Amino acid sequence: MSKKIPLTVALMTYNRGGSYLREAIQGILNQTYRDFEFLILDNGSIDDTPQVVLSYKDDRIRYVRNPPGLSAFFNGASAVKISRSERLLITFDDDIMLPTMVERQMALMDSDPDIVGVWSNIQTINQDGVIIEDNSAALGKDQIYDRGEFLADFLSHQVWPIPCTLMFKKNPRKDWGIDFTYYGGTLPERVKKKIENVHGGDDVLTLVGHNSRGKIAFINDPLYKYRRHNQQDTHAVDPTRGILSTYKKIKKFIRSQSYISDEIRTTVDAFVMHYEVQHAIASTPDEASAKQSIRKISALFNKKKDAQDDATQYRILSTAILLSYYKDRACRERLTSNLPPPGPQYSTATRALYAWAQHRALNENLFASIPKESKIAILGSVFIASLLIHEARAHGLHITCCLDSNRNRQHKTLLGVPIIPTAELASNKTIDYVFLSSEKDHEPYLIDYLSKLNSEVKISSWKILCQPALEAHQSHDNQ
Repeated sequence: MSKKIPLTVALMTYNRGGSYLREAIQGILNQTYRDFEFLILDNGSIDDTPQVVLSYKDDRIRYVRNPPGLSAFFNGASAVKISRSERLLITFDDDIMLPTMVERQMALMDSDPDIVGVWSNIQTINQDGVIIEDNSAALGKDQIYDRGEFLADFLSHQVWPIPCTLMFKKNPRKDWGIDFTYYGGTLPERVKKKIENVHGGDDVLTLVGHNSRGKIAFINDPLYKYRRHNQQDTHAVDPTRGILSTYKKIKKFIRSQSYISDEIRTTVDAFVMHYEVQHAIASTPDEASAKQSIRKISALFNKKKDAQDDATQYRILSTAILLSYYKDRACRERLTSNLPPPGPQYSTATRALYAWAQHRALNENLFASIPKESKIAILGSVFIASLLIHEARAHGLHITCCLDSNRNRQHKTLLGVPIIPTAELASNKTIDYVFLSSEKDHEPYLIDYLSKLNSEVKISSWKILCQPALEAHQSHDNQ
């Protein structure tokens, strides 16, 4: 009888035959927990990836080389289908596991048979391996989420999970998406919709799915070095359609889950609306075409503006701010309502949006400290970028461009502002400021990246612009 394998660590790779792949492989081989199958799945690389992998002599390594032309999703499905253990960890060829990661995760899963998944905090490194953020989530205690609890926590904190740190028990039930991707063939339309690409938000969807089966756990210590660089595949997908699809799928999924509260369902509805608005904005190239988009956005907002719970009201604040630039009376009233300031359980972006709404209600401008006539660029979230465009124009700033590394958005326009590749900042000597519009807390990575491109430009963030009002409200609350 062959020995039972307790864990498979699957490394996804494609054309990464240089130092990144070697660092990723070595990080896995250096784990203090050693009893695992090491599955290296090469998605048809045409560089020296095979030579790099075959240079390692370790009995745990199983190297599988796919024929060219298959998708990255096929590679991921392969990990599930051909791994020989109940537990699986799927990771990537440009990141590095710290030595105790697997040991810590295995110990936690062994301690409670009801835990079906464990992931960890991360360090963020740049393309050269230099740490630019010591921890993605604020340091604190480890957390164990009972069934259904993760979604409620995520909706408040908006701390984005990194599934390449996720160790999970494979689902014994048949997965249509995995089977279709791996075996091919024709599926009914209703099944195809279930497995539609949700790149951009599938990180959250993955955790919600696991948490529907049982407990999931988060190790707060950073056990993984997550590399951010402009060659990642997220720069080639539609950033607005994927995340909208994700929340629509979550909304549909929780309909049949009796343990989900009405409050969470309402908040998820608000997230769907938020990303519907974002998608509409992304499809608005200039002010001449904005009228139709604003009518649609206003209709979406009016369905939610009378919601009773604070969480929904916080989620629709960005839409209220946007519509207020178009003299929408209902939004002006919304901005001056008695909505209490969001507490510390809410994300930095939520608290900053609240502060921005107060600015708008008082007819104050976020850019008041920036000299008029300054030339600025905006980089990050489409939604926040659109708000910054309106705010900057009202203050008399020259918006030179929006910067974007996503190839789907480059060489288009947003509200009349040209969108250019981020790399072009290196040769642009006319821009005085770059303002970051990311809703996630990506500022350390973005500042590091932009500073390397152009050390002359000043870099700030919309959250920093909101900080004085945010601190004023926090000071008032503490009195």
